[in-house]
Amino acid sequence: MKTKRKDIKLNATPQASTAEALAQVYNAAYNYGLANPHFNAASAFNIRTIRVYDQIEQATLGYIGIPTGCSHFEKLVRGILGAKHPNYRDNIKAPVQARRYCRDMSPPKPFLERMKRLTLTPAAFHYEKAIGLELEGFTTHTFDEIEKAIPYYARVVSDGSIRTNEPEETAAEIKAVFPRGTLEPRLYQLTKTLRTLGMRCNKSCGLHVHFDMRNRTAEEVLKLAKRADKWVKALQELVPMSRRDQHYCKFGISASGNDRYKAVNFAAFHKYKTLEIRLHSATFDYAKILSWIRLCELILAIRYNPKEADCLGTLGQLPLMDYEASYWKARHRSINPSQYNTTASTTEENE
Repeated sequence: MKTKRKDIKLNATPQASTAEALAQVYNAAYNYGLANPHFNAASAFNIRTIRVYDQIEQATLGYIGIPTGCSHFEKLVRGILGAKHPNYRDNIKAPVQARRYCRDMSPPKPFLERMKRLTLTPAAFHYEKAIGLELEGFTTHTFDEIEKAIPYYARVVSDGSIRTNEPEETAAEIKAVFPRGTLEPRLYQLTKTLRTLGMRCNKSCGLHVHFDMRNRTAEEVLKLAKRADKWVKALQELVPMSRRDQHYCKFGISASGNDRYKAVNFAAFHKYKTLEIRLHSATFDYAKILSWIRLCELILAIRYNPKEADCLGTLGQLPLMDYEASYWKARHRSINPSQYNTTASTTEENE
């Protein structure tokens, strides 16, 4: 029998919209598991509980509903939400245990630390289909400050190719992995956090997108990479001149997988089971990142090569929505002013 779903609508933004408050909710349920022999505390950090945590986060932010007819553990979590947040409405009454452990919550830090120690891969987070991002930039904040601010599905690492504008600035590469079903809200949250941190970028920075290929063979991914390379090469006028066939994103596919500095990086499949597209310039703008991801997803979904045409002619060969086509035409005009007898935009090169 299929589990019924009940959409949850929040009348006001609950206090649990932050990662810390959500972790408090999780820890209350985790502590309950430790205190009850019928619940396997040793496996409390497995695929089920990670998915439950994701459900809590999404439901609290108002994006999805939590299914009714859940397991005892999930009912407990729902009860905690109901006890803590009066705007949360559900047809399952909060258990007495939930209310008690709600009063005796452990600090959220241990759970967040465990999540941030996980390897940043779709398999580690048990995502069925995932999107990975690498965003390069710099800020006046330290690595520790960045690490504390970003969500649990992101990491900060150093990158020697990034040139900061000032000596005291910190060069940082932000890596993140998203379940495809909640890419939009999580990406919005991440970009908002990074802008709050004052993250900036210049021509030395890039945006790399990893597409999940775990269910495909190397031969299939290689064929897909060759076709995608033809498309992004034909559409290269949609990115600033500084990204077109430069050292870190050259056109052409390395079949051996030894050269990762390609616009379409097949080498990523051997290491991460992904296909990486590295062409786009760095940006922390939510709309630009999401528009590029969707364009790349479309390129990877179609099964034909582009016909010979200029950039806009090639763009017209894709089944784009009107608003998507309008966005890319406007971006082309902004990046390639000489083709329109207009003044160059200074923002597109530095996003």
